Amino acid sequence: VLQRLPAARHAASSQAIAQALLCTERLERLIEQLLTLARVDGAEAAEGPACDAMTVLDRVACRKPARVRWRLPGELPWAALPDALLDCAVRNLVDNALKYSPPDRPVEVDATVLPHWLVVAVRDHGPGLTATQCEQAAEPFWRGQRQVEGAGLGLSIVATIAARHGGMLALAPAAGGGLCARLTLPLAETPVIPRIENSCDPGTARAGPTPV
Repeated sequence: VLQRLPAARHAASSQAIAQALLCTERLERLIEQLLTLARVDGAEAAEGPACDAMTVLDRVACRKPARVRWRLPGELPWAALPDALLDCAVRNLVDNALKYSPPDRPVEVDATVLPHWLVVAVRDHGPGLTATQCEQAAEPFWRGQRQVEGAGLGLSIVATIAARHGGMLALAPAAGGGLCARLTLPLAETPVIPRIENSCDPGTARAGPTPV
């Protein structure tokens, strides 16, 4: 409404309105994160619908910039949690890594399958955390001394999703600098679905000659 008023054409008014809109958008994101955390934290840890892990990871990859390098095996089994929650967990890990990595350094995502487990490791090349900070970083609203946008809920949401479905999130300093976030989730008792094609548009996040 303010943007439609004649006064909005003045530089000072226009700047104030833009700042109000920016703050409103940040508040909206915070509310969405709090609602997500409340829903996941309040849910009973029970068997729910499984999801096709390859489909979810491909979908998240298609939304991320090309500097995110994905290393995915030729096929992935189903994971024992709903599609939307695996999407949310991986997306939050990648977004967190992008937030702290320099724009000229890649974010690396590796998916592997162990007996009974799916492991998604996300590594950045940012300032990293100490071992003590890694133990605190998944607590709600923890941000340490880092001056970046956000409320400190992303990793907490991922940790809660993992715990509620029998998995875990582990954070550790990466060799050579940066942070490695390792999301481990149980596999569902569903046959492996072969990967037929990559649904990503041209130019999305795939790592050159690395086998996928």
